[in-house]
Amino acid sequence: MLLVNWGLNPFPGATYLEKSPSPRVSRLPQVLKLKAEMEKASPPYSSRTISSYIKNLVFLDRHIDLNDANSVVGFIRSHDVSDLRKMTLCNAYSAYCRVFDIQIPQQKLRGGVGKVYKKLPEVPSEHVIDKIIDVANPFYALIEFLKCTGCRTIELTNLHVDDLKGNVLTIRTAKSGGMKSRHVRLPDRLVERVKRMVNGRNVGYLFEDKGRQLTEHRLRKAIIRYREEVVEKYGLNEAKKVHLHTFRHFYATKVYNETKDLVLVKTLLGHSSVRTTEVYTHIMQFDDSRCEAKAIPVNETDQVCKMLEHGWQIASTTSNHIFLKHYLH
Repeated sequence: MLLVNWGLNPFPGATYLEKSPSPRVSRLPQVLKLKAEMEKASPPYSSRTISSYIKNLVFLDRHIDLNDANSVVGFIRSHDVSDLRKMTLCNAYSAYCRVFDIQIPQQKLRGGVGKVYKKLPEVPSEHVIDKIIDVANPFYALIEFLKCTGCRTIELTNLHVDDLKGNVLTIRTAKSGGMKSRHVRLPDRLVERVKRMVNGRNVGYLFEDKGRQLTEHRLRKAIIRYREEVVEKYGLNEAKKVHLHTFRHFYATKVYNETKDLVLVKTLLGHSSVRTTEVYTHIMQFDDSRCEAKAIPVNETDQVCKMLEHGWQIASTTSNHIFLKHYLH
């Protein structure tokens, strides 16, 4: 709070500060405009993403002018928080810059916040995925749909009945340059399951919950219940780490291991850059032996040693990660 010395102290004992230079302009009106733009996007951003972006931008606005990109980047780099926190600030600020056409030092912003060993996605065996589907009442078809298409949750909840024509599904995504679409071919068995679930409807959302649009929150709660049931019923502790995005990782990894075609995987996932897709070239291949694999950052030697003591084996290494595997019994 700014206290101005007027020459007369009406509160004896109180200390007044000298008047400071003109205060920095707050960009909160622009932050609120960004929130409105994200809510109007088609399909819309998830409520969690919007909330996270706005909270981070309000935090930055309290400390620095959001329209001064170099100063914002410098603040994020020097701020005494974890690398993960810095990356969330970067993501929020990148969205702000896209909407208001602010030029930012992309290379510096995306990779210059510190040495970050980005954790690779953990992909469970197909056996675990199928057990999740087995207990997924009433969403058997929906969970199998995630496994067979690799679509994002926000894409799935915004699909309409007319997006599925025969065996071909059209998935639409809101990108910075406008709406983008991609096509995925579904197996016959899954198409029949989805048709039974749609039950003759020719309008509305493809996946509904009691006649209303299915929400991401509802799906998250369902997945938590399903994975707990799999752990209790089958003793598969790997299921504890399954979440909605796991099915996308599974789909991408399986397609890449079957085709070794990175461009195809990029297209099927709807990635803007092949650099995002490259992560799947470093995940262990699927096989029939139910082999589980994990990627550990090279600087976490203690964790690697503990895993080796518990029967894990080193499968391969890169400059950033050590890949370990073990066979499920």
